[in-house]
Amino acid sequence: NNDEISNDGISEGKLRRLLNGAAGYCGQMKKSALHFVCDENIHLNFKKKRLRRRRSKPRVQRLRPGRRNAKNKHLPKSRNVVNALYKCQYQLISFKGKVKERRLLYKPGGDTLTDDTITGKNVPFLSRRVFFGPIALLAKKYQPTFNYRFIGYQYDAKKRRNLAVIEAFPHEENESAETGKDAYSPYKQTVYGKVWIDTSDYSVVKILANPRSILSEKEIAALEKKFKGILNLWVEAEFDSKHRELRFPSKVTILEQYYTPRVKYRWWKGKYEEIKLKPEKKDYWQRSLTTYNYKQYRFFTVDTNVSYD
Repeated sequence: NNDEISNDGISEGKLRRLLNGAAGYCGQMKKSALHFVCDENIHLNFKKKRLRRRRSKPRVQRLRPGRRNAKNKHLPKSRNVVNALYKCQYQLISFKGKVKERRLLYKPGGDTLTDDTITGKNVPFLSRRVFFGPIALLAKKYQPTFNYRFIGYQYDAKKRRNLAVIEAFPHEENESAETGKDAYSPYKQTVYGKVWIDTSDYSVVKILANPRSILSEKEIAALEKKFKGILNLWVEAEFDSKHRELRFPSKVTILEQYYTPRVKYRWWKGKYEEIKLKPEKKDYWQRSLTTYNYKQYRFFTVDTNVSYD
């Protein structure tokens, strides 16, 4: 949604009512104990390594017949770029009180399932338990672990709905160990970021996750060292599929980019001063783009008591 966000300000009381309404919606999600399967298409495009820029007029090197140039570490584009489409059946089922998710691959060109599953080895950034994202951010149980900031209102012209945009970020001094063990969060630290809430029913329409809530500082540093740039990770989840007044994921987009900061120097008060320039579009190098599309939800019930807490 590219509609502009208008910040008209909001009182503390209105923000609290908004959070209470979202907490009530998350309570309905927990009580519903829905089990479902759906078709999931994973579109993946990523580069194995970052290639060095070639010179406009490459230098001619004479090599002996049969010998490889050990200095040339370039890979052909066809070998460096990976495009893949995985067609899966996504399953979210509880067993013995625990919520489990699984992705079973379809056979190529057919509707028959195989025993093969999609894991993090197939996809650089694997979407996990996205259905429970709203609960991890806005459930009454977890709200005390977050600070909330109102950003503004946004009108969705396509769906004709008013949305409130807020940002959630954890208390630095209050990192709940219980949250890390909860079934809703697949990470040691709860996912946080910006949230779009429908003001008519307080349902969560979209989540834009903060990359530092998904990757640890150590993981980010390792990626930045490997690809020689500063990581810019875009993780967006959309909830446009509805069933029994509840919203289910329709699309997840994960964009991984890196950029090298540009600086210039000026002479100021007897010494050179470094000025960091704002990154431009040409400064970004896209390493991977992963898109998850969810369709054809099938819901069913299970004759067992399920506890999420």
